Amino acid sequence: CLLLWLGCRWLVATSDFESLILNGVALAFIKDMKDLIYTTLVSAACKRELELTCIQVAPYAKHERTGFFASFKALVWGLLALAFVWAYIVSFQHVLVDYRWDVASVCLKWESSMHDVHV
Repeated sequence: CLLLWLGCRWLVATSDFESLILNGVALAFIKDMKDLIYTTLVSAACKRELELTCIQVAPYAKHERTGFFASFKALVWGLLALAFVWAYIVSFQHVLVDYRWDVASVCLKWESSMHDVHV
């Protein structure tokens, strides 16, 4: 949850598209760091031992057919993701102070200063 919160805040604070892509790649790298550390630092014997560790799964949980319940779960997760995005934009983000769904008036002065040619 903390990584989700900080990642959203970091990406919202990005000022241009190039930095947004770069920050997105950096965030994916941070998210995958645990796998990279596991791959490089854990010995082969420990990896084999972990692979041989078997956890019994209940017979009814082994195969989930695509049916109403599975589709309903996917729909609920999608709605929860949309609700998180909406709640983050409306209530939780503190990067763009007094955000009112249109950044054109807020960014107009900055944009004109970026495109002005000073001789």
